[in-house]
Amino acid sequence: MAVTWFILAIIFVGATAVGGSSIRRHSALERRVVTAESLLAEWDARIAVMRDHAEQLRSHLTDTRTELVSTKRMLQTTRSLLEEAAVDIRTANDAAEQHRREMTVLKTCLAGAANALQYMAAADHYRALYVMTSVDRECREARALLAVTR
Repeated sequence: MAVTWFILAIIFVGATAVGGSSIRRHSALERRVVTAESLLAEWDARIAVMRDHAEQLRSHLTDTRTELVSTKRMLQTTRSLLEEAAVDIRTANDAAEQHRREMTVLKTCLAGAANALQYMAAADHYRALYVMTSVDRECREARALLAVTR
């Protein structure tokens, strides 16, 4: 509104400075008022368009923020699930490694015992005893493993 009065004041001052008859001054003043009013109407229209655009941007920004919050929550959930899965995988790998070690112990003991039995069958008691003593530790571990599983 202050802009309107300012424009009208400029028009009035310009109109009084123009020489000539009062009719010409009055008609020039009317043309300037009409021009000023049309400029004001054009500015008002532009401002209305800008306000609509700003409101659309605000709405879009609100939607984007909501989507961002939702996406962050989903990302945190996914990250948490991945961390849990990584722990589960490490636990499973550790268990599998333990089973591999146990199987190696059992295989070594059984292979040594089988060899010792073959040497015993061939009446080579010295080699049979040597083979049994070489797998003694593994056979004791195997016995402990079998005792735990019972």
